[in-house]
Parts: sequence; structure tokens; C-alpha cells
Amino acid sequence: AHPGWRETARGAGSSSQRSGAGMSADEALEILGLEEDASEEDIQKAYRNLMKQHHPDQGGSAWFAARINEARNVLLGKRT
Repeated sequence: AHPGWRETARGAGSSSQRSGAGMSADEALEILGLEEDASEEDIQKAYRNLMKQHHPDQGGSAWFAARINEARNVLLGKRT
């Protein structure tokens, strides 16, 4: 469903729009499978759908769930 996420995880993704350490907006969009013009509603919907599939309690990867969380936070302008 999200081709290229492994490359992004390895750091091969685009470094544009990177603000210091952490994930770039381009990487966040790729992880959530969204386009640049995604609305807040689109971001939340993609986040929920991915977490349903990849949450550690459902047999998913804790690392990937953390990346999904970070992607949502980056796109919504939140810092943890």
C-alpha cells in the first residue's frame, strides 16, 4: 500500500523541507500515502487507517507505528 517506505526508513527519501533533526514533510506525506495538498481531515484519516493495520497490539511494528505518529505530527505541525 505504501511503496518506498523502506527506502524512506533508511533515509533515502527526500530531504527537502527538513527542519533540523527529524522527518521532513515529504517523508511524512510518503509514509501516510498522501499528496502535498492533503487536508487535516485527510491526514487524520490516513493516520487512523494505517494505525489500524500497523499498531503493535495488532501484530505490527512498534518502529513503524512510531514513524506513522511522527508523520502525522509533522504534517499537523505538532512536536512531541
